[in-house]
Amino acid sequence: MEPNPSFSKPQRLTWNLSFTIFVVTLGTWYAGGFFNMALNVPQTYIVSWIRWVECGRHPVHDNHTSSFILWCNTLTDEEAPFMLRDNIKLNTIWAVLSSTYGIGTLVANFASTVAIRRMGLIGSFWFGNAVFVVGSILSALICFFHHYELLLVGRLLCGLSQGTTGVASLIYISEVTPVRLRGAVSTFPIIMMVMGMLTANVLGLPFLLGTEERWFMLITIQGIPVLVMCAFLPFCPDSPRRLFLTVGNKEGAVRALVWLRGTTDVHVEIDQMNREQAMMEEDSGKDDHKPVTLMGIFRDRYLRNIFWMCAVPMFAKQFSGYMCIFYYSTSIFNGVGLDHLYSGIATCGVWATYLVFSLVSMALVDRAGRKTLLLISHTGMIIGMSLFTVFMVLSGRYQLDWAKFGCAGSLFFYIASYAIASGSIPFFLPNEMFPQNARTAAQTWNGVLCSGLGLITSMLFPIVVFLLEEYTFLIFVASMALATVYLIWKLPETKGKSIDEIQTLLRRRLR
Repeated sequence: MEPNPSFSKPQRLTWNLSFTIFVVTLGTWYAGGFFNMALNVPQTYIVSWIRWVECGRHPVHDNHTSSFILWCNTLTDEEAPFMLRDNIKLNTIWAVLSSTYGIGTLVANFASTVAIRRMGLIGSFWFGNAVFVVGSILSALICFFHHYELLLVGRLLCGLSQGTTGVASLIYISEVTPVRLRGAVSTFPIIMMVMGMLTANVLGLPFLLGTEERWFMLITIQGIPVLVMCAFLPFCPDSPRRLFLTVGNKEGAVRALVWLRGTTDVHVEIDQMNREQAMMEEDSGKDDHKPVTLMGIFRDRYLRNIFWMCAVPMFAKQFSGYMCIFYYSTSIFNGVGLDHLYSGIATCGVWATYLVFSLVSMALVDRAGRKTLLLISHTGMIIGMSLFTVFMVLSGRYQLDWAKFGCAGSLFFYIASYAIASGSIPFFLPNEMFPQNARTAAQTWNGVLCSGLGLITSMLFPIVVFLLEEYTFLIFVASMALATVYLIWKLPETKGKSIDEIQTLLRRRLR
C-alpha cells in the first residue's frame, strides 16, 4: 500500500502553533464562556439591582401607588425567590437582558461571511475584538451609572463580536493545524470556553465575587481576555491555506507554514493545497474560483449533501438537552440537600467534569475518529438522559429521596458523555468536509444553527416543561436517537485525512 502523503513527515504541536491557538481562543471562546456565566452566576443580585434601579425612577411622592410598592417594597426572604414571577416587567427585563447576547451572536453569524471575505480572518479578529471591548466598557459603566440599559447594549455588542470571531476562529484553527493534529486542536476552543465558564463559576462563589457588593467586578473584568488577545495577535500569522487558495499569495503561505511548523520542509502541505486548488478549478471551469455564498450552499447538490452531514450533529448537540441540564443543575443539587454554597460548588463540579472529558476528547478524537466518538457520545447521552428522566419521576411523583442522588449521578454521566464528542466535534466538521471556497459560508451556517437552535431550545423549554414536566427530557432522547441513526447511515470518517483526500472521498460518495 502506498504511504499516505499526509503522514510522510512527523507532525507535531510546535511552540509557535500552540501560542497562536492559545491567543486566538483566549479572546474568543474563553472570553465568551466567561461572559455567559458572568451574568448567570450572580442572577439573584443582578435582578435585585434592576429592581432597585427601577425603584429609583419612581418619585417618592408616588409611594402610595401599586407600581411604587411593586418596585420599592422590601421583600422578605420568602418573597425574594418569587420576585420575577410576581413582577412581569422585571421578568421581561431579565429575559431580554439574558437573550441579547444570543440574539447578537445569531445576527453576527450571518454577517460573519461578509466580514471574513472583506477583512480576512485576522482582520475579523481585530474588528470583533474592538466591538467586544466597547461592549465590555459599556457593561462596566453600570458601576458608576446605574442604568441597566448600559448592560443590555453592552451584552448585545459582545454577542455581535462573539458571533463574528467565533466563526473566524474555528476556520482559522482548522487551517493552521496539520492533518494529524486537526481533530485534537479543533477541540481546544471548547476546552477554552469551558475553562471560561468554570472560571466565572468559581469567581462567582459567595466567598469570592458572588456577593451583593462584589458581583459588579465579574462584569467589569470580562474584557481582560480580549485585551490580552489584542496584545499578542500581531505575532500570529494569517492562515496559510487562505493565503494560498483565496488570496493567491503563495510566498506568504510558505512563510506562515515555516513559522507555524518550525521547519522549512513544508512541501507536503503545499502540494496538498495545489491538489485542492486543482479540484476547485476543475469544478468551476476557471481559475478565479469565487467563494460560495450562503445560499450557494443549497443550490449545489454536492454542497447541500455535505451541509446535512454537518447539520445533523449540530442539531443533535443543541437538542440533546444540555442547556436545560445546566439550567437545572443547581436546583437538582438543592433537592439532594445541599445549601446555596455547596450547590454552587457542586455546579462547579459539573463544569469541571465537562472540562476533564473535553480533554479526554482532545486525546481520543484523532485516534478513535470523529464518527466513532460521536456515536459513543450519543449513546451515553441517551442512557444518561433516560436515567435522569426516570429518577426525576421517582423523586418528584413518588417522593423517593434516594432518587435525588440518582438524578445527580445521571447528570454527571450525561455531561461526561456530552463532552466526549458532542460538545466539540459538530463545531469543526464543516471545516474538514467543505472545500476552501465554501468553508466560510458553511461555518457561518453552522454558527447560525448553533445559535438559532440554542435560542429555540431556551425559549420553548419553560413552556414544554410546564406541560410535560419530567417527561420533557424524553423529547431530547428521541432527537438524539434519530440523529444517531442518520450518522450511522451517512457520516463518513475524516480521521487522518487531508482536505483534498476528504474531498476525493466525498466526491466518490455523493457524485
